[in-house]
Amino acid sequence: METKKDRRRRDVARMKAKAARIGREHGLPGNWRKLYNHLAVCSGYCCGNPRKWFDEPTMQERRFMAEEIRS
Repeated sequence: METKKDRRRRDVARMKAKAARIGREHGLPGNWRKLYNHLAVCSGYCCGNPRKWFDEPTMQERRFMAEEIRS
């Protein structure tokens, strides 16, 4: 049985490997293994929050508006 500590170590190793892979794929300089905790490459309109970019209502707001229309 895997302990919590073992799981955390395995997860950190996985995230460091992913960070290194992203750094190589994008040709970015520097040691990406240090940035394993912040793996977001982009926050543009295609990957980011639609509310921020397109002023779309959240799912909760859409449900609320749908309930208001039904009532």
